[in-house]
Amino acid sequence: MRQHYPKILQDAGIGGTVFVWVFIDTNGRVQNAQVQRGSGNAALNAAALEAVYEFEFTPALNMDKLVEVWVAFPVTFHVPE
Repeated sequence: MRQHYPKILQDAGIGGTVFVWVFIDTNGRVQNAQVQRGSGNAALNAAALEAVYEFEFTPALNMDKLVEVWVAFPVTFHVPE
């Protein structure tokens, strides 16, 4: 996820957590995402949305059937030391 952390924010010591709603399909791939609760920084919010589309999840099951699902997922950008 480091490649999605805007360098200008890293250099300025700005980090934070973005809570993203993620829609996961029956293959475990992200099909849609939206900010649920932002970090207070638009660039971090955008970077989080960009990053989650690269994630792969274990598909959800309901009564032993694969199902699509929305989940809330935190994306945290830590300021490098």
